[in-house]
Amino acid sequence: MLAGPSLSRLLRQGVAYHHSGLSYAQRAGLIEPLAKKGKLRVVVATMGLAAGINFSMRSVVVSGTSYYADNLERQVRPDELLQMYGRAGRRGLDEIGYALVTPQPPRLMDARPLQLRRAEPLDWPTLIAVMRAATEHGEEPFQAALDLNRRLFTPREIPIGIEHSRETGPMPCGLFVDMERARFLRRGAVEMLNSHGEWQLKPDKPVPTPLGVTLVHTRNQWRPALSIPATIEKLGLGQIRKLGEGRDRQFGREIVVGTRREGGLLLAPSLAQRFARKKITLDELQSEIIPKLIGLSGGNLATIEPRGEQLVAIFRYDQVSVEAWVDMHGAALFSSPERRDLPPPCRECVEQSWCSSVEIVNHAAHAWRRLGLIEPNGIPTRRGTIFSYFHHGEGLAIAAALEDESYPIPDLIFDLANLRAGPRFAGEDSPFGGRLGIRSQQTYDRADFTGYLTMGVPVDYGAGASETLRSYLELGVPRSKLLTESLRTGDFERAIIEWRSLLRHIVWAPDYDWPRWTELKLAASAALDRTESERLSTQVNVTGPRGALLK
Repeated sequence: MLAGPSLSRLLRQGVAYHHSGLSYAQRAGLIEPLAKKGKLRVVVATMGLAAGINFSMRSVVVSGTSYYADNLERQVRPDELLQMYGRAGRRGLDEIGYALVTPQPPRLMDARPLQLRRAEPLDWPTLIAVMRAATEHGEEPFQAALDLNRRLFTPREIPIGIEHSRETGPMPCGLFVDMERARFLRRGAVEMLNSHGEWQLKPDKPVPTPLGVTLVHTRNQWRPALSIPATIEKLGLGQIRKLGEGRDRQFGREIVVGTRREGGLLLAPSLAQRFARKKITLDELQSEIIPKLIGLSGGNLATIEPRGEQLVAIFRYDQVSVEAWVDMHGAALFSSPERRDLPPPCRECVEQSWCSSVEIVNHAAHAWRRLGLIEPNGIPTRRGTIFSYFHHGEGLAIAAALEDESYPIPDLIFDLANLRAGPRFAGEDSPFGGRLGIRSQQTYDRADFTGYLTMGVPVDYGAGASETLRSYLELGVPRSKLLTESLRTGDFERAIIEWRSLLRHIVWAPDYDWPRWTELKLAASAALDRTESERLSTQVNVTGPRGALLK
């Protein structure tokens, strides 16, 4: 009953297969015990059988050195090949074993031990956790990270990206990350000519300002913006004309509406073509045509005046809001000459030569700053603190979700299942989808950081697991109805195990003074209490409305 008809027929002949598509009960409760007792003549398996199970096969044949994972072809490493060949005769279990090879690779000489060494990528969460602890003890966080990094064995130095700045000490820019200093200088500063003829830094953002009080720079002098016809050339339609006299003179627009006729108005040819009508009443002029003309002109209606038999609409622009740059003297500049120069802190800095010539390298410290994990002086942010509680990029997605106050914690509890699900649950949909994935992409601008983020989501993220587990646990949908050709029983069980593992990780993570984090820890504990792992591998009887598990 456990094996099913297909596998049962093979087992009667002493033959079995073993892969992640089988259920845990089939793998650990049936095939593996039979293999350990020597009851199986042939086992056809994926490479996962070679690790973690203490049993022996008399002979081993490996059919190839590549396999597919996450829709990508991957090569079997020499140490993995050695592990598979090592199943042929186990010390203490057999006196002899055979590795069967074919004319094509792999061959026994291709298998060799892996030389252990420290991994090249830095362990970001550990380093940031050390920086957080140093901050809490009143110590310098960057120095604590450097001290730890230097104590770790490595065949070559792996820089964090703060080494040069630690040697030079504080600089006028106030930045402590090497690449952040270099990028700051090379990015330069945009300056604008202000209303007093001085060069000043251009403000970060323009300010909505009435056009009538802004200035434009023309012929080496500042003049009111509306005293220059070019100011409104691109603002709407209509003939540009002067309005007012003397110092009050400014430019506006006029639009000939039409010619007066008995009982109405004969529209001007251009308007008749635009509005698909030739004659209108005076009431229609007020209710329909004038509002449309205001939109076409881009200004505000000043008056409608007769000109012989014609009616002409006059539009002003002094109250039209535009984006202006306010200078240090309070003047609103509609347009201003600009130039690019070194940032003011860099102009007399002794490190100017180094910052302008050093090779730009994406070290860890600069990545932490880009992701918002640390302050300029190295103190971990709230996001960085949450990130340091987890492995790889999981903490990045969780922190991004917690920062969104509109993201309900009960929904996030189930969405956590996506973090380690891989691509199989998504089916034909994007594996980066789901609310948690979208939120993570938005927060981190779809960035790629090896080992942590791919397209802005953690590397093992896979959409679809959240909905599948929710249907199974809350709605009581039978597991058989949730499986597909690509999504098998083993995938389903592994997703539940990984989800519960992540929930336990959150429960046992440190406390942090943030209500959203506290709420997540409590919800994770409640979800674990209501989903017993022993029952998840067979049947879970859960009834009630959406959210009942966390009620």
